[in-house]
Amino acid sequence: MSRPAPHRRARYPWFVDIPTRFADNDQYAHVNNAVYLAFFDTAISLLLAREVGYDFGGDRFDAVVENHCTYLQPIRFPEVVTAGVGIGTVGRSSARFEVGLFVGDEDAARAQGWFLQVRCERASGRPVALEDDWRCAFERLRVVE
Repeated sequence: MSRPAPHRRARYPWFVDIPTRFADNDQYAHVNNAVYLAFFDTAISLLLAREVGYDFGGDRFDAVVENHCTYLQPIRFPEVVTAGVGIGTVGRSSARFEVGLFVGDEDAARAQGWFLQVRCERASGRPVALEDDWRCAFERLRVVE
């Protein structure tokens, strides 16, 4: 099985810096694999808060139904991760958030992957259609293939 080529920064329209913590490292002296998904989650949550005004205590929530990460090069404390985020596909009630993790001024991602989220009612857990303002924001934030 061949590994995919690292994504480049130009693929992503939105960026946020996330500092690593000493506790993120594992016994192999690099950031533990599970933390990469936490970086993805943090970046996506910040994008939703800043770009569509998502209220995390509101009536609706987004359920992550699928995720994936390809690890290409290790990240180590005290490096600062720059997460590039963009929208891949948009469905009636879902969006696929594409993420690349970069360090310093490197152009090649050290890790890349995605989260597929579904917009749901908190009470029932049933999917609901994405609001028009979300759709507009997601179109503006599409990944560059």
